[in-house]
Amino acid sequence: MAERSAKALTAVEKVLKKTPKADTATLRAAAEKADASVKKINPVSFNARYLLPTRRKLGLVKKSTKKKGRKKTRAKKGRRTVTRGVSKRSRLHGRALARRLVQERDHLVQDTLVKGTDQQAAYELGAGIDEYLDKLQAALRGS
Repeated sequence: MAERSAKALTAVEKVLKKTPKADTATLRAAAEKADASVKKINPVSFNARYLLPTRRKLGLVKKSTKKKGRKKTRAKKGRRTVTRGVSKRSRLHGRALARRLVQERDHLVQDTLVKGTDQQAAYELGAGIDEYLDKLQAALRGS
């Protein structure tokens, strides 16, 4: 934690005891008179190092009662959540894999058609369609 000047703390405390609703400028001036090093501190740091701890000590400021963290949402009545065996991420991965397989297949067919010389290769492409469809179906299932 950053160093705090004891002199400045006591000066701020004295002013707050006299006038509990003193403004920050008055308190800062009192702290600067007590210790010159307070002049180097920016206003936010001054507030955090000197004002808030002193005000809490004197009971002038209550700690925040605001709940922190993420709010939990409740499920609506009558609505059951269906859990799938495969997570969304793996489903998306399966779809990407299937897309890639389709693109590879299309690329092979286009190459064969553009060349037009190898009719045997075109026939084999058609003959391997069952294996290709099995891969595609497995990818879409998320396996």
